[in-house]
Amino acid sequence: MQQLLPQAREAWEKGQYLFQEALERAKSDHENMEYFSMIDFAVDCYAEVTASRVYPDQPALRNWAINGYMLSWREYFLKEQEGEDSTEVGL
Repeated sequence: MQQLLPQAREAWEKGQYLFQEALERAKSDHENMEYFSMIDFAVDCYAEVTASRVYPDQPALRNWAINGYMLSWREYFLKEQEGEDSTEVGL
């Protein structure tokens, strides 16, 4: 178990890094950014695909990478949505 935890943490952090890379690419293409901001597309078309490339034969580490990726996705997009909601309430 002690050997697996560092690997899981590394995969989780790798997922967060992979999200940042994908975000930078998506920012340069408005249409791509629209899809990237939808949670279903983010999981199925971005996080899972990217994690599968990095960890093709390690499903547990792939899942940790997806988890880290989607944590970063949620932090980025849900904060953005919360900001939009708060401005709408003030109207």
